[in-house]
Amino acid sequence: MFDLDPDVGLDFEAVRAAAFQFRDILKSIGLATFPMVTGGKGVHVIAPLTPRAEWPEVKDFAHRLAQAVAQSDPENFTAALPKVQRKGRIFVDYLRNQRGATAVMRCSRPR
Repeated sequence: MFDLDPDVGLDFEAVRAAAFQFRDILKSIGLATFPMVTGGKGVHVIAPLTPRAEWPEVKDFAHRLAQAVAQSDPENFTAALPKVQRKGRIFVDYLRNQRGATAVMRCSRPR
């Protein structure tokens, strides 16, 4: 899971474009994805995995991919945790890839 968290002032179109970019990157390495919005400002890009790798391996992969994307497009992305370093960019949060990290989405039913 990659949580694309925009800095204040970035519109949703920037986040949407980033989600499609992550979809394409993950697709290029054989991972199918789906987006999830939770009511915040960002989008989670989720790539379901068959449980073969342990949590540390998954987190390491996600961390390295987040850093690679941030290094290849530093104007639009950052993998830096401190908010002061995110100015005008989308933070690629890979930290949900560990045991106990969760994301909850709203489920609405027609009435």
